[in-house]
Amino acid sequence: MSELEEFNFEEIKPIPQNQVLLEGLPDTGLLGTIAAVHLVKQKSLEPSVSIESDLISPIVVVRQNKLYSPILIHSSSSLSVLTSEVPISAEISKVFSRSLCSWLNKRNFSLVVSIGGLADPNRLETETPAAYYITNIKEKLEGKINFKNMKPLDSAFLAGTKAVFLYYCFKYNIPTLGIFVEAFPNYPDPGAAAVALNMLVGIEEIRSDISELIKSGEEMRVRFRDLMRRTSSEMAKAGKSKEFEMPSLLV
Repeated sequence: MSELEEFNFEEIKPIPQNQVLLEGLPDTGLLGTIAAVHLVKQKSLEPSVSIESDLISPIVVVRQNKLYSPILIHSSSSLSVLTSEVPISAEISKVFSRSLCSWLNKRNFSLVVSIGGLADPNRLETETPAAYYITNIKEKLEGKINFKNMKPLDSAFLAGTKAVFLYYCFKYNIPTLGIFVEAFPNYPDPGAAAVALNMLVGIEEIRSDISELIKSGEEMRVRFRDLMRRTSSEMAKAGKSKEFEMPSLLV
């Protein structure tokens, strides 16, 4: 069985070409997840693609008397948002990421944005956490993204599904921008997610009013604590502690 057959991207409704995709898979501080849910709600995005596989947990999501896979893509005419109610296990992260990137290539997405967290043990003492970026199309984004407000992610270890997904996006030459913000290691961090979204205001498809996200911070922390707990367990298996180290060899 091929990797694309192991993950079935079942389109609930047609996906237009040249869309922007925001990837919101669970990771450190659940920044991507929180940002994704915020955009789905604020922009009234509807389920458009169900990602199904025998490799993921036997869980279905019930919404308004309908059943969905826990991994969904919600879309409008110009924006798609990838969400997941379950963490992607370390064992399937590579095959999932390759399958997803192959599907993205076929749909000719104009930009993939990945939001993630960098664990900061001193996050409680930081009012405005620092943001970092990694991209393979910086010149094309210069007029939309103020890179001066962020630091380049020049030397670091990344671990987990988000890291593998970014690796294959770069490998397959998918236009990609990764935004990483310092965050609580094991707690949902809506404040850091708001910082990440604020860095993306120049991208019209993603631009949103983050004041609502900031106001609902405590509600978000309670709402996502169980997902954070499950995600922390998977992150430990994926070697997330490696991110506290610096690469010792020159690549």
